[in-house]
Amino acid sequence: MSGQAAEVLWTAGAESSDTYEKLLSLLRNRFGSDGQAEKFRAELRTRRRRPGESLRALFHDVRRLIALAYPGPMNTTTEIVARDAFIDALDNRQLSLRVREKEPITLEEALRVAIRFEADAGAADADHAEDSRRHRPRQVRGAVAPSSESDSLMSKIRQMEADRRKSVGLLRPPIF
Repeated sequence: MSGQAAEVLWTAGAESSDTYEKLLSLLRNRFGSDGQAEKFRAELRTRRRRPGESLRALFHDVRRLIALAYPGPMNTTTEIVARDAFIDALDNRQLSLRVREKEPITLEEALRVAIRFEADAGAADADHAEDSRRHRPRQVRGAVAPSSESDSLMSKIRQMEADRRKSVGLLRPPIF
């Protein structure tokens, strides 16, 4: 053994680890989660989905915390606790309520329902954004009523255009 495990053996002394059972007990007390189950239960109760965290990542973390908080094989009770912890951890209250309405029995079923609802909500948001872009009122620039100055400029521009056409016409050879 090396690192912290070797340090535990060194500080415990020979009489604490002279049998396999004593050694195993010593290492479990130091590195095991037996005494930390309550800590993991509290972490499970307060677990919330982080911004940007996927539903699958939340699912796996809830599964990990369940395994640490309730050591042993999964049973009906731990499955219910896991499912409820997952639904409570959802960051969107509306999503949480909709998943609960579907009454999923297992944690996996709660995940599938949540993914479906989140995908539907994403599609609806995209449709709404597209509709708002499509039906956005067009902006119209205001026009300024012509003034005597603008009339004068337009008159000069028309005269210059007429002069240009006349000079271009003089440059062309006559067509027979």
